[in-house]
Amino acid sequence: MPVPNTFASATSAIPLANLDTNFATPITLGNTAVQLGNTITTINSVTLVTPTINTITSGSGSNLVLQSNNAVTAVTIDTAQNVGVGVTPSATTTGAKSFEIGKVGSGLISFSQTQFGLASNYAYVGTADTFAGTGYASIFQNINGVWRWYTSTASGTSGNPATLTNTMTLDVSGNLLVGTNGVGANVGNGIAIRPAISGNVGDIDIGHSSGAASGSGYMQYAYNGAIIGNITQNGTTGVLYNVTSDYRLKNNPVPVTGAKDFVMALQPKTWDWWDGSGKGVGFIAHEFMEIAKYSGHGEKDAVDADGKPVYQSIQSSSSEVMANLVAYIQELSAKVTALEAKVGI
Repeated sequence: MPVPNTFASATSAIPLANLDTNFATPITLGNTAVQLGNTITTINSVTLVTPTINTITSGSGSNLVLQSNNAVTAVTIDTAQNVGVGVTPSATTTGAKSFEIGKVGSGLISFSQTQFGLASNYAYVGTADTFAGTGYASIFQNINGVWRWYTSTASGTSGNPATLTNTMTLDVSGNLLVGTNGVGANVGNGIAIRPAISGNVGDIDIGHSSGAASGSGYMQYAYNGAIIGNITQNGTTGVLYNVTSDYRLKNNPVPVTGAKDFVMALQPKTWDWWDGSGKGVGFIAHEFMEIAKYSGHGEKDAVDADGKPVYQSIQSSSSEVMANLVAYIQELSAKVTALEAKVGI
């Protein structure tokens, strides 16, 4: 006599012989535990409704494997407690306690306590299912709050790239270090961005290697696919602030006229800074820009959408100002020369 497939009120173990031959019909397990014998190896189409599962075990010394309905391994937990989703973790991990997500030929993300000789937790993102060879997108780790990103060379063996280089670091002071582990004069060949926190004043440090030639760029400014200005090295003790001034960009160049009127119309002033930081000397932006129209930015008394001031800015050493100063000096020099000739000096 067949036993029904629903055992909601069973009170004792049910012998396998009393169950359906191959469990072809889905089985609903009720509130009472049902003991299935050791001879059962596969149960198809089982539905568990809000179950409580205390323990899942695999055979002694074997991995716990979960498969999709097309018999493809989806999740593996090996005997070292490494977890792989779409990959077998023990095949790609030499460190302890890892978690990996990947698909062979498409990419891999891995998190582990140790790997590549790194001393603490790391994460790897790449395009291969092993750690050998090329394809690394990022290898990064955290040690006591300091994040480090690494790159590797093109060759290596499984689990051991040939070389790991610390290419970027975000430290506990908020400093972002690219290609360096130092700041200030110790920035080396890299770039350090230091925010105004943890005692820093806030700055950007850019380094050149020893022996870099004059003209080597520190910063570049581009527009529409072309460099329009840069800051370059000038010897071993200075820099130049450059703007584009190539003759091929200019039509109909003629000598500057009215230089005297330009220079004499400027209104240099001194003042007290509003924050009590001391004296200032120079120009008032809107007065300066009435004369030097191409040497400043902004409008007088401008405010933003919240009514806060949008301050004007100027560059008093612009090519416009310098050209008029030089032209006026040349004009005065010519007059002095003519007077000297007249009086016989």
